[in-house]
Amino acid sequence: MTFVLAVLTVSGTAMTITGQSLATLLPGFSWWVYLLIIIGLAAVLLLLISVVLVWLTRHGIRVKVGSNTVVIEEGDLFACEGWKVVPFSEFFVTRVDDVIISRNSLNGIFIERYVENLQELETSLLKSDGGPFDRNIDASVPRRERSHELGCVKRYEGEYLLLAFTRFDEFEQDYLSMADYEKCLMNMWQEISRTYAGKRVNQPLLGGGITRFPDSKEKSYDELLRCMLCTLRSTGCNLRAPIHIVLAEGKLKEINLYELKGRF
Repeated sequence: MTFVLAVLTVSGTAMTITGQSLATLLPGFSWWVYLLIIIGLAAVLLLLISVVLVWLTRHGIRVKVGSNTVVIEEGDLFACEGWKVVPFSEFFVTRVDDVIISRNSLNGIFIERYVENLQELETSLLKSDGGPFDRNIDASVPRRERSHELGCVKRYEGEYLLLAFTRFDEFEQDYLSMADYEKCLMNMWQEISRTYAGKRVNQPLLGGGITRFPDSKEKSYDELLRCMLCTLRSTGCNLRAPIHIVLAEGKLKEINLYELKGRF
C-alpha cells in the first residue's frame, strides 16, 4: 500500500510539473468521477503488485536475520546437501513403534530409513559431543535418567545434527511448553554455531509436526517460523553458511512469505 501511495504521489507531482491533470486529459467530468478514477487506478496497481509478489515468493524466500542468510523453501530435508537437523526427545529415544516415536515423523523416518546400524547410533548418543549442554552417559543408567538440556546438539556421521527438542511425560508422550520451545531454539542456534563447521545447515520447521504445546493453543506455521527467526536474531549467532528452513510439500502456501520478508 505504501508503494502504491508513493507511485500516485510521484505521478501527481509529475503531472503538476508538466501542467497536466486528469481534467485536461479527460475533460468534461465531475470531480467525483476523477476521484473514482484515482481510486480505481490505485486498486488495480495494488492488485498487480500483490500478484507479482505472490508469484515471486511461490517457491520460497531469502531473508537476512542479523548477519545470517536464511532461505525458506519447500523440499525433502533428507535430500538436501549439508547438515540435516533431526529433532529427538530430551532422552534421545530411538524406539520407533508409533507410540514412543511415530514412523511418519522426521525422527522416525531418520531412524528407519537413514540409520544403518541402530546399535552404533545408540552408542554415539551416549557419548558427549563436547558442547555445554551435552555429557557422557553410562549405558547402565536408566533411559529416564539420561535427559539432556533442550537445544543440545549431537553430530552424527558428519551429516546429521541430532537435536534434543521435546520433553517426555509420564505417559511417554512428547510435549513442549512455549517457554521451553523458545529456550530450546536459543540453545540450538548456539549449538549449531558451534558444530556447523562452515557447512550449509538444513532445518525442519520445528514444532510444525505432532509436537504438543499443552500451555498454548496450536501454533500456526507463521508463528513458529517467526519464533525460529526471532530467536536466531536474539542469539547474535553469525553463521557464514546459509541456513535453509525446509518445509514439507504444500506447507509453504500456509505462510505469508511477503509479510515475513518485510518483517525481516
